[in-house]
Amino acid sequence: MRILVIDDEPAIRQVIAAPLRRAGHEVELAAGGHEALARLAQGGIELALCDLSMPDMSGIDVLRQARAAGCDASFAMMTAFSAVETAVDALQAGACDYLVKPVRSVELLHKLAQIAELRALRSDNEALRRRLGDSA
Repeated sequence: MRILVIDDEPAIRQVIAAPLRRAGHEVELAAGGHEALARLAQGGIELALCDLSMPDMSGIDVLRQARAAGCDASFAMMTAFSAVETAVDALQAGACDYLVKPVRSVELLHKLAQIAELRALRSDNEALRRRLGDSA
């Protein structure tokens, strides 16, 4: 997968990116919401791992703006401050998952496998709909 790690803390970006790269994923980094939106606009990102709380904009705002711009990357939100309300807000905004920092490598890779499987199923469903629509 091509993954964009979005976090304002350089050390967190590196800690999250390292096991993903070791697992064979292509990882890019963004230090904030505006940088992330610029990268997402270029296309090709399949998953954005996005911090909820950043100085320039919230992770939920990044997700909403990315969706409004037509970005179809899956989003998993990360936060050091776990609260039911923020998890619900993130999921309602369209996030596919919610991770609490510090994120353990094993947990991250497991979640990634689940997200990849969901993306594959969604892609298969879209292809089937197109074929059915073409034959109707």
